[in-house]
Amino acid sequence: MQPNIYRGSAYGGARMTDTMNIGPLRYAIRRVRKLMDAAREKRLAGYIDFARCEVLVDADLDPQTERITLVHEGWHGWLDHMGYHDVEESLVDAIAFASLALFGDNLELFGPEDDEPYLSKETLARLREGKLMLDQSDRPAEREKRNDPPTDAGQKD
Repeated sequence: MQPNIYRGSAYGGARMTDTMNIGPLRYAIRRVRKLMDAAREKRLAGYIDFARCEVLVDADLDPQTERITLVHEGWHGWLDHMGYHDVEESLVDAIAFASLALFGDNLELFGPEDDEPYLSKETLARLREGKLMLDQSDRPAEREKRNDPPTDAGQKD
């Protein structure tokens, strides 16, 4: 089954799927209208349910906010797995925003590793401008299968 994928970029909306891996566990991502805390007193952007291996996200979030919420909840998961169970929300926010910026600003360093260059300079520029979604079709081998004309991927400066 193919995951549900939305258009976006490294800075704006995101390529979202119906699951996310946090450590050794796979969490289902469930979008819930008007997500509330357990006491039904406060509206939440997201919540990680460790017992059910689910990440709940408010269905009304815009794509950018959904993305940072998933990163935030992912960090809650990682921190919990490492024994940090009661971490301040402001610290998790800081880690989430910083890690998203770090990886988004350095796609050349943090893209998948394989034998062929992953992203061309043109593709990186388009990602940074929010005009392209990062997906497998940007790999030179995938372009070849589709018989698309080559770009500068794989060319040395």
